[in-house]
Amino acid sequence: MLNTIIKDKYNKHRDLKIDLAIAEHLQNNILDEFMKAQPHLSQEITEILRSFVTSNSLKFRRDSEDIKFLLKCNWIKKVASASSDFDVYELNNRIKESVDAFWNIEVEENMHFLISRDSDVLDKVTSAFTPMKTHPASEHLTNHEHQANEKLFNQIFFISIIIEKSIFIFRFKPRYKEYFEQYMEKTFMDSAFIQIKKHNI
Repeated sequence: MLNTIIKDKYNKHRDLKIDLAIAEHLQNNILDEFMKAQPHLSQEITEILRSFVTSNSLKFRRDSEDIKFLLKCNWIKKVASASSDFDVYELNNRIKESVDAFWNIEVEENMHFLISRDSDVLDKVTSAFTPMKTHPASEHLTNHEHQANEKLFNQIFFISIIIEKSIFIFRFKPRYKEYFEQYMEKTFMDSAFIQIKKHNI
């Protein structure tokens, strides 16, 4: 009888170790797959993943194709139902550090590209974000400067047009304001008005 009890305990302990080893292996595979896929993810999926870095749980529509994809990859998990259309999700802790690290790398690379490209453009943009500007849109970019840097600007700023496609509101995307302030050793506003001249001067 005693031998049977000991044998049962041993088998349960062995099975638990096997289950833990399998779980660890699966989690490692999830991280490996994420690392391989990350450079090729859409901007929409990337932004969803990054939103979990600063929030433990978030609500999304359950019929979202992006959410279905993330669930299939085991990069997020459902933790609760919020309504008939929405569920609450959490990021898989296995990839959270990597999501954060890739985000910082992207910010640093975009900052480096902007700084190294054109000092005049950098000066104009950062000047527009300086507190206590005398009036809105006092800084301007030429059409050429805007077109040459448009893709990079869209990586760093949320940009919206307010007046006849010539005056834009630039707002820092998350993390960029802090990087700019650290690099320039200045304090900047969250948003700025910048005029795009249709004809180069």
